[in-house]
Amino acid sequence: MYRIASIDSGASKTDIIIYSDDGYLYLTRLNISLNIHNIPKPEIEGHLEEIIRILRRQKVEKVVWGLAGLDTEKDYRTWEILLSSYSDFSHHILHDVEMALYAVDPSGRGLLVVAGTGSNVYGFDGENKVKCGDWGALYGDDFSGYRLGREFLNLILRIYDGRLDDKYLMRDFIDYLGIKREEIPNWIYESSISQVASLSKYICSKVEYGYVRNIMDKILMEMEIALKSVILKLSLDTPIHYTGGLFKCSYIMEGLKNICKRNRWTLGTYIEYPVIGGISYLLSIEGLREDALRNKINTIYTEVRRRIT
Repeated sequence: MYRIASIDSGASKTDIIIYSDDGYLYLTRLNISLNIHNIPKPEIEGHLEEIIRILRRQKVEKVVWGLAGLDTEKDYRTWEILLSSYSDFSHHILHDVEMALYAVDPSGRGLLVVAGTGSNVYGFDGENKVKCGDWGALYGDDFSGYRLGREFLNLILRIYDGRLDDKYLMRDFIDYLGIKREEIPNWIYESSISQVASLSKYICSKVEYGYVRNIMDKILMEMEIALKSVILKLSLDTPIHYTGGLFKCSYIMEGLKNICKRNRWTLGTYIEYPVIGGISYLLSIEGLREDALRNKINTIYTEVRRRIT
């Protein structure tokens, strides 16, 4: 069998998996993003060349691209143009949330909430595709790791200039960063989206602070609003699957469980490796039977997890 590739690119990283039916499996992660709303076009083109070199070296024939930032038809057209230079591959373009759902259901149907560097709720009932909250770091991502980090840094600046008095939290934060108090503003100004989002692990360890807990509650409120918005627009009775690093925060995870409980929704599966969804999608359009496809995806998942852990 020819080799097929799945590429999952979010706000701060890009995962690549290459598979062939003889059992060959290649897996790598690049610390790059392909989000056309956050990254300048020349930089996107450079990242794309890096990925294409890997695909050619691996003798891939078919590729599915799971991309963040596909919000309009114009965005899809932009990617069609970007990929048109690489006609030695058969390209399939999906939003990264679509790819993630294929990792848990070969039909691509279901509900998914994403809370990583960015955030999104996505649903597909077999006819209608609905997304909510996926408007990027500047105007959206209201229940993301980035938004959590940004709101926390706003809190730190309020302490810094005297609007709030919490010297203990300030002292703990500068110790965590390993910088001096007066260096905080420049550290914040120079931080990237991924650096701000990466603060979420630290922030989640400070939930005993009321200010921090209030920020997390606001994140959960936005998540619930987005879920309701998507569910109301679909004819779908399915568990709510979830993915993204923010769910490793116990307060956020318990918050999602509580959201599901009070709305009488069923909590589904944590999608640990959304990139596998691209392989599932390609195999499904090749006509592989659903039971055989599920077995194959489970085998791939087991091998991916073994290599990563």
